Amino acid sequence: STGKGPPQSPAFEGVYNNSRMLHFLTAVVGSTCDVKVKSGSTFEGIFKTLSSKFELAVDAVHKKVSDQPIGPRREDIVDTMVFKPSDVMLVHFRNVDFNYATKDKFTDSAIAMNSKVNGEHKEKVLQCWEGGDSNSDDYDLESDMSNGWDPN
Repeated sequence: STGKGPPQSPAFEGVYNNSRMLHFLTAVVGSTCDVKVKSGSTFEGIFKTLSSKFELAVDAVHKKVSDQPIGPRREDIVDTMVFKPSDVMLVHFRNVDFNYATKDKFTDSAIAMNSKVNGEHKEKVLQCWEGGDSNSDDYDLESDMSNGWDPN
């Protein structure tokens, strides 16, 4: 015996200890976000990840300019920026539907309702399956001596 006890559960640190915050932030990975920093500047990009110290990594980042009518110039876009929590005043995730998982989208009736074309539900006509000769050796699973599944 080595004297070791049962395996210990991992110890989380920092923001990783807050399960609700962590769930929310992992749910919005890939979303467009605006990060407002203490200097008053706002940066826009795609939320990538966060550290246990709540450092935010944002991809395709550019500084938002209020009088700019079109998107940023290519040379103004930074691949990735990491924002320290001491610099961040506000993080806003845009176009995030917080009720998506609770909406009725995954039941059979909801899926059937979405199969309408121009508001009209089209019924499908069932086709009788012709299985062929039931004595055929082509479908005999017991005679297959292979071991496992072969993609070829």
